Amino acid sequence: MRIARTGQRRMGVYLPTVQHAFGWSETATGGLPMAMLLGFSLGNLVVGPLMGRLEIRTLVAMGAVLCAVGWALAARLTSLPMLMVAMAMTGLGGGLATIVPGIAAITSSFVARRGLAIGVFIGSTALAGTAVPALSGWLIAEFGWRAAFGISGAAIAAICIPFVALIQVGRGGPTGVDADAMAATGPGPQAVAKLPSYWRLTIALTISQICMYAILFNIVAMLLRAGYLQGNAVAIYGLSNLMALPGLLIGGVLADRLGARRVLPACLLLQAIGTFCLLGVGPDAGTAGNVAVAAFVLLWGLAGGLPNQVGPMVLAELIGTRAFATMLGVTLTISGLLGALAPAAAGWLYDASGGYALPVGSSGVLAVVAALLTIGLRRRD
Repeated sequence: MRIARTGQRRMGVYLPTVQHAFGWSETATGGLPMAMLLGFSLGNLVVGPLMGRLEIRTLVAMGAVLCAVGWALAARLTSLPMLMVAMAMTGLGGGLATIVPGIAAITSSFVARRGLAIGVFIGSTALAGTAVPALSGWLIAEFGWRAAFGISGAAIAAICIPFVALIQVGRGGPTGVDADAMAATGPGPQAVAKLPSYWRLTIALTISQICMYAILFNIVAMLLRAGYLQGNAVAIYGLSNLMALPGLLIGGVLADRLGARRVLPACLLLQAIGTFCLLGVGPDAGTAGNVAVAAFVLLWGLAGGLPNQVGPMVLAELIGTRAFATMLGVTLTISGLLGALAPAAAGWLYDASGGYALPVGSSGVLAVVAALLTIGLRRRD
């Protein structure tokens, strides 16, 4: 269930090389992650209803196959539209196989330590997100980006698909008396759609996703333009991914003890502060620039997975579990669709302003707005 996030982080390493190979602008290159995120959003939208009809292991297998085929096709394509189709296929597979079915199953299975369980689940992507970008960078340097695409597809087919057999969660999530009782709590989807608190949370998570993707898919290119070597830029990128793991574990413990609704605003504020640190990075920044990079890795890295971890916990507190999988899918679809525009939008702001200060500053301000929106959310108001 790690396919989607790992694929998105891997794409940030490929973008500068693919852009150079075809001579595309920042805006045009942003179309590739945009297509991946759009596919991911579609997968999130349809997986909730499908969970009532198919076993989770079937959905994960379908998603893994789509991801493998998408990466393999990308190795042979030569045009931007066709590459976007391949990336959309990988995103669709990730949506079917990862976040919604995984978090829905954990939410139904855990109560007392739900935050920690979700943290471990999402934290697994942090480990992959640390190793895969560096491995992808090495593959690109040694064999070229096309071969790296092909190897990625083969690896998914060889590793992820066989592991599907180990998944023991059945159709619709965990079974048993406790799970059935939990599934009956809270309002239905139509009633949830009328709750102001649900839409405030969705808007906040959407803004956070936009800000996260604007940085995630541009950080390597940003560091390269600031004078960092390719290997160092990828290493910084990977280290920021690694910092998400302790962040998720700490965030899970705090959310379990203090309550997710108290922790979420702090997570979003931490994301904002980490983003603002990038304003100190530049070709002439010197030591101050290195300090800014270190602060970014620490703060933005720690906050990297927290909205995706704590946000669903807040949603469960607000609406219960009856409509949780469906409405989580809706929330992730909205945030994914709008978040998919972030890489291209950041590229456009770069092209328009001639630098990264405008997209970085805008992302930081919007993250602060997201934090403010999550203050004072009330249960089923």
